[in-house]
Amino acid sequence: MQIVDVLIFRGVPSIYSYKNPFEEPLLGHIVDIPFGRGACKGLVVNSYEGEGSTKLKPIFGLTKNKAVIGQDLIDFIHWFHTHYQCSPYKAFQTIIGAKSIRKLDEPDAINIKEPEYELSEDQKSTLAEIFKHDENFQEFYIRGVTGSGKTEIYMQLAATLLKKGKSTILLVPEIALTPQYTRIFTERFGSVISVIHSGLTPKQRDIEWNRINRGHATLIIGPRSAVFAPAKNLGLIIVDEEHEPSYKQDSHPRYATHKCVEFRAKYHEAWLVYGSATPRVETFARFQDEKKAIFELNTRVSGNPLPSVELIDMAEAMKEKSGGLITHQLEAAIKDRLEKKEKVMILINRRGFSTFIICQKCQTIHECSQCGLSYTYHQDRTFRCHRCGIVKGVTHTCKSCKSNRLGFSGVGIQKVELEIQRLFPFANTLRLDRDTAKTMKEMENILDEFRSSGDILIGTQLIAKGHHIETVTLVAVLGIDTTLNLPDFRSTERSFQLITQVAGRAGRGDKPGHVIVQTLQPEHPAIEHASKHDFHAFFKEEISYRDCLGYPPFKELIHIIISSKEEKELQAFCKVLDSFLIETFKTLDVDSQRMGPKPAPIERVRDHHRWDVVIKCEKENLKSIKDSFLAAPKPPKSVRLMFDYDPYSLL
Repeated sequence: MQIVDVLIFRGVPSIYSYKNPFEEPLLGHIVDIPFGRGACKGLVVNSYEGEGSTKLKPIFGLTKNKAVIGQDLIDFIHWFHTHYQCSPYKAFQTIIGAKSIRKLDEPDAINIKEPEYELSEDQKSTLAEIFKHDENFQEFYIRGVTGSGKTEIYMQLAATLLKKGKSTILLVPEIALTPQYTRIFTERFGSVISVIHSGLTPKQRDIEWNRINRGHATLIIGPRSAVFAPAKNLGLIIVDEEHEPSYKQDSHPRYATHKCVEFRAKYHEAWLVYGSATPRVETFARFQDEKKAIFELNTRVSGNPLPSVELIDMAEAMKEKSGGLITHQLEAAIKDRLEKKEKVMILINRRGFSTFIICQKCQTIHECSQCGLSYTYHQDRTFRCHRCGIVKGVTHTCKSCKSNRLGFSGVGIQKVELEIQRLFPFANTLRLDRDTAKTMKEMENILDEFRSSGDILIGTQLIAKGHHIETVTLVAVLGIDTTLNLPDFRSTERSFQLITQVAGRAGRGDKPGHVIVQTLQPEHPAIEHASKHDFHAFFKEEISYRDCLGYPPFKELIHIIISSKEEKELQAFCKVLDSFLIETFKTLDVDSQRMGPKPAPIERVRDHHRWDVVIKCEKENLKSIKDSFLAAPKPPKSVRLMFDYDPYSLL
């Protein structure tokens, strides 16, 4: 008798076995099954002949109009739920989701155009070295300065493998970048491209998934979720701007794209290419330690030099009264560029009009009642918490002393926008952040307008990534000190990356670029190294700091977050968890360091109090520690317990 193992579409931890009363094999099919006192659906993940199975219930039959899941994705689901200790169904939802069979038109023939320009020597030598390797699992790193032509290398690699019948997945860090990549790749590759992202409707997602699953689309582009695409004969995975934090899922299950692409590339024996001007410290260190191929592209394909960087000490500027929000030096530089009909980009990594509201009488900061973060004032006359999403009507009354003396301080993007409009009233000033562009289409419209008729683009970190606008010759960075001083071990790395990346938007055409950074800490190593475009000097200093303090890549991190609206119940459970951890590590007897349970750096979010535990351990001990956590005490219903095994941030 044929037995099938079924992944139940419920939040249960186990796989269940059933009899298959049908003659046809059901591996990879979605089936209707009896479960408990009712019925549900499930995925057949294994099939075999068995005896003595008379007690097993038979499946009801196939679920109509559902796609068949390949063995590679079944194995991916198993790895995912094991690695991230989520239920098998949560792994299925993350990797597959609700996909129905869709009728598709016949695919067009593959027609790849050749580039109309000569490759640089760096590009030629990089491609030649990569093509010397066997077509099995290989990892490569392309560390190329901004504008060095990494995208063309990606296209050349994809084209070569497509001609051999192999698929490519290209991951990009932001949904906002997909239209730009789509245009470039469609011109070269035509209809074999599939672009997948969260902005698609369910029907559009179904169609694209079916195109990929049936081999109609063999070049897949998208943000981190594109790593789950059912690509046929996968030969290449590219992770562009691999340093970006958006490659880490920040809600359950908190998967790290780097881990997922490594599993898939090894499984399919595919090439895995990472690219960035500012590599993630752990990734670059691993490539050096394991002596993997690193290719350096240190010049721009245009032949133009990297932009010059000028640091303005804001402490000195305030003493000399040489401007406030926009210093006199920056104002003069913007005026000069506008007179020359050149474009300006201004990065300010804070949304809103003002970053905090403070009472001018008693100095009380007007904070969110649910998380303690200062409210941000917006021009629509609202106070908004950018951690909880709470929106409140504006008030001028202090909640502490009841005086009518609330004032605004800090640097918010709307305040910068108003100041720029005051200084340059005739310029076409545009703003790009999550308030002005809530959808990918709105982002695309703003960027298109800036390319065609805009003079100044003010934006959050959305403007720092990948945009190629040749007429931008001046970039300004404001408020970097906020990022630099976050209580997180990556804050220095993140600041270096942000300055370097946004600086790379300047001078990509025929005219040289210039960058102005306004900062209170011009002598900080991250800012100094970024001003010189010196990744290797920054890496050397940062890796030494990580080694001394026991952070990745020298130690593995586990971040445990405990949260609840009820503070007493949270603290009570933390005592129980603490006892469990003490006993667990005593039993395991492994080299590790534990901090907490303690209040988390961000103590409240959406009215939930937060405590955390940070564990540092050796890589060889990670699995045994993870396995021991399967026996962790279950929290009461009012308390949430979350384990993050590949944490990007410890906030």
